[in-house]
Amino acid sequence: MNSKVAVVTGASRGIGRAVAERLGAAGARVIVNYHSDAVAAKDAVTAVERAGGQATAVRADVRDPAQLSSLFEAAVEEYGGLDVLVSNAGRAWQMSLADATDDDLELHLTINTWPVFRALKEASLRMRDGGRTPG
Repeated sequence: MNSKVAVVTGASRGIGRAVAERLGAAGARVIVNYHSDAVAAKDAVTAVERAGGQATAVRADVRDPAQLSSLFEAAVEEYGGLDVLVSNAGRAWQMSLADATDDDLELHLTINTWPVFRALKEASLRMRDGGRTPG
């Protein structure tokens, strides 16, 4: 991963932060995406750098296609390209499926499904030679 550029969505905490740190330890340059907690994002950047990588925090709501596009443009502007996408942002399901309303299901798709496909599309437009996306 030495000098590879990675975008990790939802990277300010939890699994996303852990992945960003591991990528940093492998020598990657990481775009740490966050939605609202700039302090947590700054801490994640520091953790990636301590692990041996480079990192930049970029605020973007992955549900918004324009903000998602800007997130990937930041990778190109900051580090010259894109090699890796970790589409991690999302929200845990907090109810049984039997209790879910149509609005609950729509919200789940809006948060956990559409952003993944849009991120794959944005990444595929910017990946450097050798980059692959499923499909």
